[in-house]
Amino acid sequence: MSDTDKYERREVEVSEEHVEHDYRENPSERGKWVSGLIAVLGLWLLVQVLAFNPVGGNFWSDVIVGIALVVLGGYNYNRRANERAGSVAAGVFVALLGLWMIVTPFVLGQTAGTGAVVGDLEFWNDIIVGVLALGLGAYSANEARETRAMTPLERNSEPSRYFLSSCGGSRVRASVRSRGRQSFSAVEYPDSDPS
Repeated sequence: MSDTDKYERREVEVSEEHVEHDYRENPSERGKWVSGLIAVLGLWLLVQVLAFNPVGGNFWSDVIVGIALVVLGGYNYNRRANERAGSVAAGVFVALLGLWMIVTPFVLGQTAGTGAVVGDLEFWNDIIVGVLALGLGAYSANEARETRAMTPLERNSEPSRYFLSSCGGSRVRASVRSRGRQSFSAVEYPDSDPS
């Protein structure tokens, strides 16, 4: 009795759509709300510039940091909404911008003179926005790092559930070879053992 009498070998084609569906980086969209909050924080900075009318350097600092927060928050939100992992670098940059917002009132001051600190609403707004951006940016970077750690490349060596269910009723041993391309082959064993 030869090996071909025991089982039948067949190639199964699986479209890229099924491969992408089963091998998403971030299927639960982890960290999406954090990225949205970062973008909203940036929008607040842009709105508060009009409301508080900051002086000189604070004006441009708030505008530039606000635009950066909107862009970085929107970028990570888009990645996570499309079930991809967020960018660790974007999260770290947001945290650094938050640190800058905390330091800005002390470095640039609140009046025309550099270094003068006045305890007004603009001062506390920059401090609070900075603390929130620092915390949300660090959390976003951590979420992105953990999401990447949860989805190592080794998981691509496992056949997808869709692939196994598409092979049909009998026991199936499947193998996946991947070096840049997804290639699937299956060996189908009969339900009853001839021995």
